[in-house]
Amino acid sequence: MQVAYQVELDPQQLELRVQLHISGLTPRETTLLAPALAQGDYDFEQFCRAVADVRAFDPGTDRDIEMQRHGWSCYTVQQRSDKLGIAYRLSALPLGTGGAPAVAGRERGLGRIAPAGCYLRLAPHTGPCRVLYSVPRGWAVRHPAGALALGKNYWEYANYEQLLAAPVSFAEERHVQLAHAAG
Repeated sequence: MQVAYQVELDPQQLELRVQLHISGLTPRETTLLAPALAQGDYDFEQFCRAVADVRAFDPGTDRDIEMQRHGWSCYTVQQRSDKLGIAYRLSALPLGTGGAPAVAGRERGLGRIAPAGCYLRLAPHTGPCRVLYSVPRGWAVRHPAGALALGKNYWEYANYEQLLAAPVSFAEERHVQLAHAAG
């Protein structure tokens, strides 16, 4: 089974547009989950509050597939082929120095942005997943160590847990250049 995310940053809307592409499925009911446990904090959160406009579709035809939501963090899809696509929006937060949420308004520039929630995951998939990040001109992906770099803004994680444990942020390139000059 192959699990791949495409994540596109929209800094003006403070959101990420996410597409999850899954291939190698057996046609059946498929379950998607959002984590409820914050990595490192071990506090239960409702991360699905940051997820909006969830849509299941057939990647071959782009036709919608019926999806059911169960509570805050579970979705089920009756997929009928070996491929499934999921699209959704994920809220993002502006970050201040040191990774804390920023209070500065848009007029002062965003500087750094991080996802406000976590990616939906395919249950019970425990294998690798890949993520391709797309950012507008003037922005850079800030990625911690741990995942295997496959190309520009493209990484493979050993599993979903590693993806959660390696949070990515996005920075305006002028802030990246200033950080390198100061360091």
